[in-house]
Amino acid sequence: TLSPFEKIRESADKKQIWLGTEEMRLPNWLAQSDTVILVLQGWESEFTQILAQSFEISKTPIYQQSHRPIITWAYRRKSGEIKSQAR
Repeated sequence: TLSPFEKIRESADKKQIWLGTEEMRLPNWLAQSDTVILVLQGWESEFTQILAQSFEISKTPIYQQSHRPIITWAYRRKSGEIKSQAR
């Protein structure tokens, strides 16, 4: 018998809502998105690191309070645009 988490994961795999490998999963809608709204627990996560490869993540949050998620946005860099090293 599958656990609830395993059932959700199996269902997601069948519906193909994820892109990438088992180790690096991204939502399939990300490939068609130019701008995304992010709800984050913190600035440094595996997802934000992967997203930062092709998106510029705003470090000025739309909304932030202590003990609450951070709400911010990100936009896709133009092809060929190099990520600046300055933060």
